[in-house]
Amino acid sequence: MNNEKRREFSKVITSIVVGLFSAVAIGFIVFVCVEMHRLGDLSPVAYIGPSIVGLLASLLGFYMWRAKAKSQSDLEWEKTKQLTEFREKHPEYFTPGKVTSGDQYGMGSYYSGGTNDYFTDGGYG
Repeated sequence: MNNEKRREFSKVITSIVVGLFSAVAIGFIVFVCVEMHRLGDLSPVAYIGPSIVGLLASLLGFYMWRAKAKSQSDLEWEKTKQLTEFREKHPEYFTPGKVTSGDQYGMGSYYSGGTNDYFTDGGYG
């Protein structure tokens, strides 16, 4: 039996894409530097630097967005698992059936579909 933890497929793909993108970006930067030295023209620096930084920022932003979604999913799963375990250990804290009153949080008519007198009466006071 393999006790070693396998990496997720999405992490493998992300590593490959980041590695390839980094290699292409570094190769392109080296090529541009050689050509600028050969031609004696530094004007490409004005648009190549920001474009490379922009692409890297986009890639990093996508990775962070994906990691955030994965973390939220994992936290929700863990919370559900802990609630299930607590429900099994302490069934006396849970009532059977659904809450149907519409005022389950004790918030009165404001959250249960009633009217809000502030707007109909022209304000309180």
